[in-house]
Amino acid sequence: MKNQMKFINIVVVLIILLSLVGASLNLNPTKIYLSLNPNEENCQKIFLSSQNYTGTIKVRDIWTNNLSESNLNKYTLSANDLGVTINYPKQFDNFKDSQEVEVCLSSINSGNYRGALIFTPQSNTNVIVEIGTWLFLNVSGSNPEITNTQQTTEETQINTIQTDKANPSPSSITGNVVSEGKETSNSGRIIFWAIVVIIAVILLSLVIYYIKRRIRWQRYGY
Repeated sequence: MKNQMKFINIVVVLIILLSLVGASLNLNPTKIYLSLNPNEENCQKIFLSSQNYTGTIKVRDIWTNNLSESNLNKYTLSANDLGVTINYPKQFDNFKDSQEVEVCLSSINSGNYRGALIFTPQSNTNVIVEIGTWLFLNVSGSNPEITNTQQTTEETQINTIQTDKANPSPSSITGNVVSEGKETSNSGRIIFWAIVVIIAVILLSLVIYYIKRRIRWQRYGY
C-alpha cells in the first residue's frame, strides 16, 4: 500500500509539471532599451502570446540599482524608489492566444536604471511559472556606460518559477533565463516529451508491479 501511494504521488507531481510546461508564455521583445530626457515619456509595445494558455495574467515591475545584476532575487526596489514612472496594464482577465502590452516609462532624474516586467499566469497550484522582459532606461546626463552594460547582458527572456503563490515578491523567485523565440519553444518541447517519457515509464512500472503481485497471489496466496 505504501509503494502504491508513492507511485501515485510521483505521477501526480509529474502531471502538474507537465501541465505547467504546456502552459508556456512567450514575449517579444525580451528586452526594452529606452534613452530619454528628464520628464520625457516614451512608450514601447510588448507582444505576449501562448499557444495553449487562457485565463488571467497579472503584471508587475521590479527594479535594482545595480546595472549588471541579473539575479531577480536582488530586484527589491520599486520604480518609485528610483524616481521612475512606469505605466502598463496590471492585469489581463481573459487572455487568449495573444495580447499587445503598452509600457510607458519616464523619470524626473538623470541616471541609468534596470528593471524587469513580470507576467504571472493564474495557477491552481502552489507552483507558478512566470515570464518577463528586461527594462533598461537611460535618462540623459547619465553615465554612457549603460550601453556597454546592456551589450553584455543576457540575450534572453526571463523565465522564472515561483513556489509561494501567496507571496509574489522578488525574494520568492528562483530566476533563470531561457533562450528566446524558436529556441524557447524547442526547449519547452524537449522538457514536455521528457516528462511524458518519465510518466510513461512510471506507469509501466506500476502496471508490471501489479501484474507480478497478482501472479504471486494466484500462485502462492500472498
